[in-house]
Amino acid sequence: CKYVISYVENVIENNKTEAAIQAALGKVCTILPGDVKDKCTNFVDTYGPIIGHLISKFGTPEAVCRALKLCLKDADQEL
Repeated sequence: CKYVISYVENVIENNKTEAAIQAALGKVCTILPGDVKDKCTNFVDTYGPIIGHLISKFGTPEAVCRALKLCLKDADQEL
């Protein structure tokens, strides 16, 4: 989760339009190896539509992933 959100934030920088976020989400999984790529694709398919809103609201990858309940307090999810 944090990798995907960090990648999107780095790619879009200050252009936090829905189109820029969706374009970054469309690219992030293509650079990952097989088994991780599948997890990434599932993550993007599931959460893609709300990620832009969450980035604006929470600001950090950690906070976005906690809001999605994908990062536990003591352990982080791989994607």
